Parts: sequence; C-alpha cells; structure tokens
Amino acid sequence: MAWTSGFAPLPGGGLLVSNYMGGRIVEFDAAGKIVHQMKNLSWAMTSVGVLSPP
Repeated sequence: MAWTSGFAPLPGGGLLVSNYMGGRIVEFDAAGKIVHQMKNLSWAMTSVGVLSPP
C-alpha cells in the first residue's frame, strides 16, 4: 500500500481501504488477505473518503 486516503471497517472483520498513491481501492478480509480490488483508478477517485453504513 502506498498512501492511504480512507478506510472503513466491514461486517465480518474486513476492511475497505482507499489507496491514493497506488490508484486502487482494496477490500481485505479479517485475516488481512486481499478479497477484491479496483485498480488503475484516477487519483481523484481514490482520494474520496470511503463510507460505510452505520
């Protein structure tokens, strides 16, 4: 991970992370493994805060 610009905990213990300098948004499971990722995003997309429902 390069410079993270936002993160949100997910149900089940996972984490959603916005990686600003890496140009991607990544979902990690509770064990820290990558589950999904969106790559090659613009810096504007990955600089947006990550939101999760209450």
